[in-house]
Amino acid sequence: MQSDNFHSLCKRLADINHRIFLALDNADAAALSELTAEHRRIMHELAMAGDCRDTGMLKIFKTLNNQVLGLGLKIREQRDEVRDLLVTAERKKQAVAVYTNDTFGRQSNRRPAPNNKNICTR
Repeated sequence: MQSDNFHSLCKRLADINHRIFLALDNADAAALSELTAEHRRIMHELAMAGDCRDTGMLKIFKTLNNQVLGLGLKIREQRDEVRDLLVTAERKKQAVAVYTNDTFGRQSNRRPAPNNKNICTR
């Protein structure tokens, strides 16, 4: 029966969503890569299965939709946290470069010393 196929696919999708949440919490990049590939395969199978005419599946599809939206929100939150950490690290690096007179820093204010000290620059 068609709804049995949808139930099976939805159950697999819910399992993958849960495992993706866990992989995000553990920052497991290798698992995330595998899980997103599996997620794509299941979504493709759902698309190939066509339209579901079983109105009882509506609640399941809403739950899955909320899970996927929650995954997107979690990914955006983690992306923003990483971005903030990178910005803070770059600012600290620039501050240290200023206080240590680092001439090799990104925004150094010092002019390079002339190569030939015998040349009069007046």
